[in-house]
Amino acid sequence: MKRRRISNADVAAALRELALYFEMEGVPFKPQAFEKAAYAVNALDRPLAGIHAAGGNRALEALPGIGKGIAERIAGMLRSGRIEDLERYRKAVPIDMVGLTALEGIGPKRAQALWKTLGIRDVAGLRRAAERGELRGVPNFGERSERRILQAIGLQQEAAGRRPLEEVLPIAHRIEAALARVPGVERAVVAGSIRRHRATIGDVDVLVAARKPDPVSKAFENLPEVRTVHARGPTKTLVRLTNGMDADLRVVPPDSFGAALLYFTGSKAYNVALRHVAQKKGLRLNEYGLFRRGKPVAAKTEEDVYAALGLAWVPPELREDTGKAGLARRAQPLMQMSGSSRATLRARPAASATSTTLPTSL
Repeated sequence: MKRRRISNADVAAALRELALYFEMEGVPFKPQAFEKAAYAVNALDRPLAGIHAAGGNRALEALPGIGKGIAERIAGMLRSGRIEDLERYRKAVPIDMVGLTALEGIGPKRAQALWKTLGIRDVAGLRRAAERGELRGVPNFGERSERRILQAIGLQQEAAGRRPLEEVLPIAHRIEAALARVPGVERAVVAGSIRRHRATIGDVDVLVAARKPDPVSKAFENLPEVRTVHARGPTKTLVRLTNGMDADLRVVPPDSFGAALLYFTGSKAYNVALRHVAQKKGLRLNEYGLFRRGKPVAAKTEEDVYAALGLAWVPPELREDTGKAGLARRAQPLMQMSGSSRATLRARPAASATSTTLPTSL
């Protein structure tokens, strides 16, 4: 069976886990160096496999944050799928180091102590031990520690499957840039919670404006970041990425791109509030456009839709659970703006996934 190609995300995850084991052992300097290297690898816009194939270990050493020792480990993983000293640590201390240390208050040394004292290997075992009051027998743990750990596990379960924005953003940028280069694509924008810059991300939503969706879907399926295709329709493709997250591609006609971008950026509560504004004006708003008695009023850009509703464009970061009152506060009525301000607003391009600039009118 052919081994799956090692991705940048695979390498970054291995380096980050190795950093945790170095911290557990009290190795000086290496934990910070390997953590820094993991972030550098995640931020690359080229596959490590291609860099190594073209220039060997020296090409890896030339990358920011990658020294000789780390380059050797990366090269070994690209060849065999393994980092030898990481495998040795896993055998010596067979625990879910990443999962346990993701909990507030549990560092690598405490995770090791829990394993040595109670045989705890993962978060599920830690939860059972805390619920039984068994952690009090572990040095530096007590009743208060048990309560805090159970609270941290509860919070983690609420955010199950979500990743920090800074971890997901480089991957989303690469997908966005790759799809923007597909012939026939007029625009490609990462939407959803990434565009709203939420602290944690559940999945990746990508919206593309193109008149022929099939070439876009095929290009999406063949991206190096994609591991498995879950489903594919005429304009929608759902995949599993190599980092374990799901990604959803929607391809829409350029003339309705603005309405679709507004809809798929969300949040759900914000979209509901915006639809209430449309209904009060005798309009209907959905992902296809803004309509009056079945006839399109606006759809091509977000600015067009907001202007037709009598509202100023709202940055994605502010489109959260606002309710009607919050929407009214954050979307300044267009009729209250000067003529020059309205012209500037309509001329402003819609924010991309990386935009964080707030307009002065808000």
